[in-house]
Amino acid sequence: MSQIGIAINACGWVATEHAKAILRNPHTYLVGVTSRRRESAERLVSQLGVDCRIYPDYEALLGDDDVDAVAVTTPNYLHTPNAIDACRAGKHVILEKPVAISHEQCDDLRRAISEAGITGVVSFVLRWNPLVLNIRRLIDSGAIGEVFFAQTDYWHGAGSVISPDRWISQKQYTGSAMLAGGSHAVDMMRFLMGREPVQAAAFSRGGLEGFDFDTTDNSMQLRSVHPGVTVDEVVAATGFELVIPGEVPESRLPTDEELRLIREVIDPKGLREREVPNP
Repeated sequence: MSQIGIAINACGWVATEHAKAILRNPHTYLVGVTSRRRESAERLVSQLGVDCRIYPDYEALLGDDDVDAVAVTTPNYLHTPNAIDACRAGKHVILEKPVAISHEQCDDLRRAISEAGITGVVSFVLRWNPLVLNIRRLIDSGAIGEVFFAQTDYWHGAGSVISPDRWISQKQYTGSAMLAGGSHAVDMMRFLMGREPVQAAAFSRGGLEGFDFDTTDNSMQLRSVHPGVTVDEVVAATGFELVIPGEVPESRLPTDEELRLIREVIDPKGLREREVPNP
């Protein structure tokens, strides 16, 4: 199988993790990078010690026939237009979350992907987290019974990356705290529950100084189509807490495999890096 050539558009801090993942994967290689400031692209290439192309702009990247897929790691408000440009150039898309900052952008991107016939994936990395995968297997096997409630908390403090002097503090560029960070938790709930919500409610209170949107005590409650199932997701300004109670028939005992998964969920320190299936 030939390797997939991937190029990165925008070389901020998250692009470094994309580049590391591309370099670690035996099925992919890094063709090149571009960024608004050339020094950012040069710094990433130097930091990782990789020999790849540095394009003068995004248009040049999209015009490279060696590029099969593009990792879009630009600020939130540029995700959709940059991804659409990649679709029109016939490139597959690895898109940082959030997909978009408006419903209209979501519709535009869905249409562009469909028309181009390319493959797209959003960087909701928790779907490949061994702990989350173990919980999904336990739910699928019925080990914790019929799930009737799920809650996850996502806490993300402000710092050098999330700060008032950067684009992320402005609603027009970021969208919201939910899109900036809480979308990870919401997607994890969708993945674990295996169903889509049909109703949502939310509230928030206040925010960090210098941000023009609420950043603290944001809560969203998602109601599923399944009777009695509530998914509650709380995001504030990174740590995760996950609660998924279920009802197990008294006559049902866990299998040896389920007990192994439960032990790994309770004590994730025992987990080791390993290949995991594509969910």
